[in-house]
Amino acid sequence: MARYCDLARQHGVWLSLGGFQEPPQGEASSEGEGAKIFNTHVVIDAEGKVVAAYRKIHLFDAPFTGLVESKQARPGSEVVWCDSPIGRLGVTICYDMRFPELYQRLRFEHGCEVLLMPSAFTMETGEAHWEPLLRARAIECQCFV
Repeated sequence: MARYCDLARQHGVWLSLGGFQEPPQGEASSEGEGAKIFNTHVVIDAEGKVVAAYRKIHLFDAPFTGLVESKQARPGSEVVWCDSPIGRLGVTICYDMRFPELYQRLRFEHGCEVLLMPSAFTMETGEAHWEPLLRARAIECQCFV
């Protein structure tokens, strides 16, 4: 993470970095959860400071595809946003986009104007679902995605 913070500071840009495997630190782990990571989206400002860290709430479990994220990841529990030069940013990850209530909370309870959604869809679902879901969240919330 230090390298990304240095890059942001060096170039004076904000970075939105999604899909980091974050090991839990300083938390009491429940049975079987200790070795699991968080799927984390980090926002770094132009001064190189981490201004937001979102732990993915909705894990992608689709056993029929062979993808069961909960085998290696723990769900987060906090809704996360941060202020930026372009407005308030709502911070999420990938599969979260299938849950419109999260984006409605970010927009209407927390005033987010831009929704961030770094994603890694499978080829098949990406082609069929990714763009329509992005458009749906933008239309529902009347903000940028």
